[in-house]
Amino acid sequence: MSVYLLRAPAKLNLYLRVFDKTEDGYHEIESLTQTIDLSDYLEVEFTKGVGIKVNVTSGSFNVNPEANTLIRTYEVLEEEYGGIDFGLVVKLHKRIPIGGGLGGGSSDAAALLRFLRGVLGISMDETLRVAFKVGSDVPALLFGGTVLVRGRGEIVEQLEPLPRYGVFLNCPEFPVDTRQAYLWLDETRIEFPSHTAMDCYEALNRGDFGLVWNDFRSVISRKVPPVEKALKEFEKQHGKAFLTGSGSCVFSLSVSHSDHSFLPRFDIT
Repeated sequence: MSVYLLRAPAKLNLYLRVFDKTEDGYHEIESLTQTIDLSDYLEVEFTKGVGIKVNVTSGSFNVNPEANTLIRTYEVLEEEYGGIDFGLVVKLHKRIPIGGGLGGGSSDAAALLRFLRGVLGISMDETLRVAFKVGSDVPALLFGGTVLVRGRGEIVEQLEPLPRYGVFLNCPEFPVDTRQAYLWLDETRIEFPSHTAMDCYEALNRGDFGLVWNDFRSVISRKVPPVEKALKEFEKQHGKAFLTGSGSCVFSLSVSHSDHSFLPRFDIT
């Protein structure tokens, strides 16, 4: 039986603005996301019967398969389209650190959804709706490359690729809980950006990294000492350092040598 190999790249938030909590208790965002060449890999095999089994290999990451976004992706598709008449075994080769703001679990889900979209013949609008039900980061990661994200993550716009900048990463072994990060932000936010995600995008196209922004940076660096230390170390080494997502991973950008690089978008039209 055939085994399909899928790539699930990590993402950076080159810009992340979190707006005040709405009446229903959620936050809307404005973000500029960019996939990079650090990736998880999925080996997918069809089986008889129904259901999905996930095996996690490679690396010392503590992933609970029952809470894995791959299982959630299969379950949402089954809810939306009735009984799926095939089962799946997925071997997940984990390379992206967990709890670092790199979107690994969301990218895993997006990779599986890109694949199953073709199998099930689902339209792009339907695919985006399923993606958002799985997780707020999943819609943007369906496309990869450079994506403008608004709302709660459901409004996505593919942008023309940025130059293929290099990326240095430092991921402290201290994952940050996203829900806790939002609580801290609501309680102690002291900085607000004076520019938009598109301003950041245009600056990056000119080779200017000065508008890269993350609302979580100040609060996470105050609350999580390993992140503050990583930011300071990268600032000494590379001049500028940034936080992705709610942390804990820190990155710097380069026009030349680096450990990683920007990754172009997927062709899923």
